[in-house]
Amino acid sequence: MKTDHSRTPLDLPRKCISGEKGTTLIEVVAAMLILSAVVAGLGSVYVLAVDQWEKAVLRIRLQQAGTYCMEELTRSLQSATLVEDNGASVTARYLVPDLYIDSSVTFRLMGRSLQKNGETVFPLPGIEKRFRESVGVRLFEVKAPADPDSLYSVRLVMVSFSSETTEEMEFMSGFQLRNPLPDGAVIAKGSP
Repeated sequence: MKTDHSRTPLDLPRKCISGEKGTTLIEVVAAMLILSAVVAGLGSVYVLAVDQWEKAVLRIRLQQAGTYCMEELTRSLQSATLVEDNGASVTARYLVPDLYIDSSVTFRLMGRSLQKNGETVFPLPGIEKRFRESVGVRLFEVKAPADPDSLYSVRLVMVSFSSETTEEMEFMSGFQLRNPLPDGAVIAKGSP
């Protein structure tokens, strides 16, 4: 058996590769750059989609919260006999002379919370903490009509607070008192 000592271990791979085409370092780097650009593009589209999804969910919750507050305000106010705007609060008086009933409901804005007779109407304690802390009432007002046959107007501004943006949503409604105070009737001083 003859041994050829002129061959080195490096000759074998050269022989195997010599007939085949390979990739150069430049081609490998170019492929990695293209792949990283595609992955970065897909990643940015994903991040943008998640951000838009969260904004849409917040807008939906803001809409639901505003609708709930507006319904609560309008329902309480339109069944009143008299609505008084005291600047810091709005009071709905319910007077039923035949039954000797004289009661009232007062709505007040305390921070970002809407309160009815001292109890929080919004945000409700049962909703999730993250939403309760990120959405609130910025303003509510009730304007009496100049003409008794016209509608009272209610304006409510809900606001969402997040680390990136603050978004407001305004709600407006009109209502007419179902049981208005009769013409010439006076509420006696000292009534609650």
